[in-house]
Amino acid sequence: DIDGFTGANLGSEGLKKAVAQALEISGVKSSEIDLILWSPRGCAQDAKFVALRDALFPGLPMVTTVFNTGYVETSSSLLTLACVLKALSEGEQLWPQRSGVKALDDVPVPENPKRILCVASSHIGNNYAAIIGRQ
Repeated sequence: DIDGFTGANLGSEGLKKAVAQALEISGVKSSEIDLILWSPRGCAQDAKFVALRDALFPGLPMVTTVFNTGYVETSSSLLTLACVLKALSEGEQLWPQRSGVKALDDVPVPENPKRILCVASSHIGNNYAAIIGRQ
C-alpha cells in the first residue's frame, strides 16, 4: 500500500494509489485491463473496489472465489488467482459470479483475458494491486 501499512487506510485513496502504481510499473493502461480479481469480505471496505472499477474500469468483470469458498484474508486473493490461471490454462470458462449485486453478476467474464488486475485489502484497509499478463 503506497499510503503505508503502519495505520488504518480505510478510505479509497490507498487502493487508487496502489492500482496507479501497478499500472505504471507494468506499463499497462487502464483501458488494457480485461478482468479484475478481488476478495470481497462483505463489509463497507468492498464498496471501494466497486467504486474503483466504476471509475477506472467501467463495466469490467470482477471475479472472486469468495462467494464459492468463503473469505480468508491471508489466502482468498491467491486462491482466486490460482483458480483463474488454472481455468484459463485448461481452456475452461471462468465460473459465474454470484454476489447478489446485479451490476457485478451480469457482466460477462471474458474467455481469454490477457491482462488481469489483482486487488485486495486487509481488514484495516492496507491495499494491494498487481497486474498479471498472459500470452
